Amino acid sequence: RNATLSIPPNEKCECDPGNYKDPTDSSCSACHTNCYSCTSSEINKCTNCTAGYLLINGICISSITCSTGYHHETPSETCTLLDDFVFHLKPQRIEDTVEDLRNDIQVLTGTNNNFYPNYSPQDPLAAKDRGYYFKGSSVMSVLSPDLFIATEFTITFWVFPQNSHSTIFAKHDSSYATKLRLGIDQYTPTIDLEAVTTLSNSGSTALSSSWNFLAFRVFFDSNSDYQVEFYVNDTLSTSTPTSNNFYLDESSPYATIGAEHDSSTTFTNFFKGFIWEIRVYNSPVDPLTLLGTNCTLCSFCPLDSECLPTCSIDQFWTGETCESCDPVCTEGCVRKGTCNLCQNNLCSDCTGYLEEDCLSCVPGISGPPCVCDEGLGFDAQQLSCIVCDSSAEQELFEGVCVCNQGFYNSNPFVIDCQPCALDCTQCSPPQLNCVNCLPRYSYMGSSGDCVCPKQSNFNGAECVCEDGYYMEYTQDLGNPQCSECHESCKTCFGPLDTQCTSCNS
Repeated sequence: RNATLSIPPNEKCECDPGNYKDPTDSSCSACHTNCYSCTSSEINKCTNCTAGYLLINGICISSITCSTGYHHETPSETCTLLDDFVFHLKPQRIEDTVEDLRNDIQVLTGTNNNFYPNYSPQDPLAAKDRGYYFKGSSVMSVLSPDLFIATEFTITFWVFPQNSHSTIFAKHDSSYATKLRLGIDQYTPTIDLEAVTTLSNSGSTALSSSWNFLAFRVFFDSNSDYQVEFYVNDTLSTSTPTSNNFYLDESSPYATIGAEHDSSTTFTNFFKGFIWEIRVYNSPVDPLTLLGTNCTLCSFCPLDSECLPTCSIDQFWTGETCESCDPVCTEGCVRKGTCNLCQNNLCSDCTGYLEEDCLSCVPGISGPPCVCDEGLGFDAQQLSCIVCDSSAEQELFEGVCVCNQGFYNSNPFVIDCQPCALDCTQCSPPQLNCVNCLPRYSYMGSSGDCVCPKQSNFNGAECVCEDGYYMEYTQDLGNPQCSECHESCKTCFGPLDTQCTSCNS
């Protein structure tokens, strides 16, 4: 069998290096390429490697670096697994460069250092409660060459896809050729392993306009066949590459998210939709253990989170429902009335959605924390501090310029106080309905007007009951009402005959 048995003096027969003794007939057979010793001819049964190769999970690889999470043992030239959870990206703040939570690997948004509030064309958009939104022209790039994927791995995603064919994650060699591609085709998960094959999941489909848990698990089975498993939420289907080769990340220094390189400076196959989380394990872990259990309002949710909101990028999550942003907020918002993603409207730049995440304030404001100087009021329309103009019916209230009682702001871009059409302390356009009614004992009727209770009329600053009735108002009753006096009373302040203020003749 093109192999020989060496017989050292006074010792038993041994196969030459690169061969193993076949237990069925004690003959010598060749190991797989680059194995110095092995237990069988399968690709993952090496026990030692020839010079210049590293042993990892029974495979001899032509690399000088072990996969991430492995330790390089010398002089055995063996890669020993220390921690298989090697990459965990959760882009859930407002950051140009996001660090993974396992090895501090930095991931850049877009192709430069710009980000919110001055996004570049290839930046994803920060989307509170939904991660980052990829516009169909967005990309993120792993800056460190330290993310080396092992021959056996599991990569999972929480994604909300909005286009049918795209790349979610890719690895590239030093010439920017794609070595590994994970994505979707017609909303079906696909994996492209260089030197192996392109495989798609013929089972479940990743639904459009919905959150999906996608997992790709690649490993050698007990027969040393290289297997690929696809998971969509909790559904598994398995494909087996026909090639005897395997994925090798020995020269793949570049990684991208949301697209793949087609040259050193350009990208293709852009993903459109939200990405909440990416996990990389350098071992074949069970993806079903990575699904959350606190899914009270949805079928599936992340491991350490509740159900993710299904709001679009032009909506925001209130904690209960999705509400529309103002029409001018094409890049998202976190509340009505402003496109500012920061907690404080006086903050112009921030790294997250909390008050303490503010980096700088709008021009003319000191801080952070960003506050108006004494005597100035915040103009929510212009996002600045101004002197409230009393001649224009403006007043300072809790640090904000607002319209005086009986007026409303008619302009969404500047403060323009106009009188309410009704007897209101406050009213709101466009219907000019009352918010608070001005006369005492009045309330807002079904028409949006301020009305007095039945059997009463406006009399100056309050509603007054007609003769034979008195005003009754308690929390149990809700709105005020006029109730009948005792029959002996012409006017009264209660229902008893002892509560008359004037008597019938």
